[in-house]
Formats: sequence, structure tokens, C-alpha cells
Amino acid sequence: MITLTLTEEKAQALIDLLDVAVKSGGLQVARAAVVLTDDVVQAIKASKEAAQKPQAAAQTEIEELAA
Repeated sequence: MITLTLTEEKAQALIDLLDVAVKSGGLQVARAAVVLTDDVVQAIKASKEAAQKPQAAAQTEIEELAA
């Protein structure tokens, strides 16, 4: 397994490049592009969810202290 760290902007650029590759290469590259795009999209979603968890925990703590 290889771990690759990208900013959200770079991840979107990768998706855009995969889109161009599919348009240029057609069905020959579509399957690989779909797999990679799905992985990148899932990683973006997981990153956003992880970033929101500390905020949600802090909000819950604030609400508990206020009660």
C-alpha cells in the first residue's frame, strides 16, 4: 500500500486529469479512472469528516458546560 498526501485542491486537480484521460483514452482508461476517482473522493470526504469531529466535540462540551 502507498500513502499519498494531497491538498484538496491537488486532489481535485487529479480528478480533473483523470476526466481528461477518460475523454482522450475512452473506455480503455475509464475503469482505472473510476477506481482512482472513487478513492480520491472517499479520501476527501473522510478528511472533511475528520476535520469536523473536533468541532462537534468542542460544541458538545460547550453545551454541557452551559447546562
